[in-house]
Amino acid sequence: MSEPKVIEVKVHEDGSLALLGYVTKFRALPILQADISTITYTITDVVTGSAISGHDNQSLTVSAVIYDTLQDSDDDASWDLVSGYNFRHVLGPTAVPSVGPYQYEAKITMTDGGVGWVKFRFKVIPTARS
Repeated sequence: MSEPKVIEVKVHEDGSLALLGYVTKFRALPILQADISTITYTITDVVTGSAISGHDNQSLTVSAVIYDTLQDSDDDASWDLVSGYNFRHVLGPTAVPSVGPYQYEAKITMTDGGVGWVKFRFKVIPTARS
C-alpha cells in the first residue's frame, strides 16, 4: 500500500455518510478485490477512545466496498477528486451517535499476508431539531 492518508470529513448528527477513498497497493497501483483476503472496520470515539457499539471489528464483504474499476463523479456526485475512487463504505446513523470527533479504520488483509489501512476522521456536527 502507498503512503497512508487520513481523510477528514464532516457529517450531520443522526445522518448517514458514504466514505470514499482511493486505495492502492505497492507501486501505487489500485488495489483489486483479488488482492484482498479480509476487511474489517472499527469506529472509535476520539475523545473517549471507546469503539462504537455495533461498529467494532466488523467484517466487510470485499466486493461490497472495493471496486476493481475506478468510480468517478459521474457515478457518485459526492466524489470531487480527479482520479476516482475504488473504496466506498456507506454507514447509517448508528455509526455516528452523537456530536463529536470519530475515527474510522478499515484493516485490509492482503492475500499475501500484508496489511494496510483505510482511515477517516470525521466530525459529527449538530442538527437543529424541531
